[in-house]
Amino acid sequence: MGRIASLADERERDKRTVERLLGSSRMSDTKWRLALGAVYACGVQIQEMKVKFVDVPEVKRLGSLWFKTPHAFTDSLEYGPFPLVAIEGLEFPRDIDQGRRSNPHCRGKQDIAAIRAALDATGKALPLEDTETGLRIVGHRFSR
Repeated sequence: MGRIASLADERERDKRTVERLLGSSRMSDTKWRLALGAVYACGVQIQEMKVKFVDVPEVKRLGSLWFKTPHAFTDSLEYGPFPLVAIEGLEFPRDIDQGRRSNPHCRGKQDIAAIRAALDATGKALPLEDTETGLRIVGHRFSR
């Protein structure tokens, strides 16, 4: 019971941090769950994502997430569980690195069109941006 209470406390603290740091949220927990579920259900094997957390200055590389999340947080092999509200932006790069340390030049592609189609099929006006390198879901916009 203590762990559940601490996760709820952490989530509330994260929400307050986001509200303090950012001017406007574009994605709620519900929209994140909808978007991640749609990507999972579309059948595209997601091999790489780039995530920008609100409280971390650099963009982090992710393999895959626990997409079917009924909660206000998700899990990753690289960073463990984190709250959805902490995601400033999540990008699906078109070109991915499939290489291992022994062959770092092995490149592949992710089907960005299929990912966008799955997100558009939700019927929600999700904050999507085409980037030079792929497709981004914008979680928050900084007020300037």
